[in-house]
Amino acid sequence: MPFKTGSKDVTFASEGTIGAATPSKALLIGADDGTNIRALLVEDSTNINLRMALFDGANASPLGAGNSIVTIADITSTVTNTQLASNSAKEVIIKNTGSNTVRIGDTNNTATRGYPLGAGATIVFSVNNSNLLFHRTESSTTTISVSVIK
Repeated sequence: MPFKTGSKDVTFASEGTIGAATPSKALLIGADDGTNIRALLVEDSTNINLRMALFDGANASPLGAGNSIVTIADITSTVTNTQLASNSAKEVIIKNTGSNTVRIGDTNNTATRGYPLGAGATIVFSVNNSNLLFHRTESSTTTISVSVIK
C-alpha cells in the first residue's frame, strides 16, 4: 500500500514483509505516556505479539506474578437491575457481547442511569469485588462477558 506524502506516492521496501529491516523512514504508531509518544513494542522478531502489562496505579503488575484473569460468566442482562456474583478482584472486566446497550452501575442503576456500554464495548472497573457492580439493559436483553483480575 503506498504512503502518500505531499504529491508523491512512496512505497517502503519492507512494507508487507514480516521480519524485514526497518526502513530509514516509517510511520510510527505509539501511545502518549503523559510526556512523550512511546512506540508500541512487540515480543520479538519471531513472535510479533503486542507487549502489554496490567497496571496497579503506576506500577506494572504482569500476569504470572500472583495475578490471573478469570472469566466468571457470560450473562444475559435484562431490564431488571442485577448484582454481579461475588468474586474477589483487583479489577472487573465487562464486555458487551450482545447487540443492545447495557448500563453498568450500582444499586440505583436505571435505563438512563449508570455507565452505558454499547454493543462490542469493554470497560474495566478497579474494585475489590465484582458484587459491587450491577447491570441492566436500557430495553430488551443483551449478553455480557464478565472476567476478574485477581
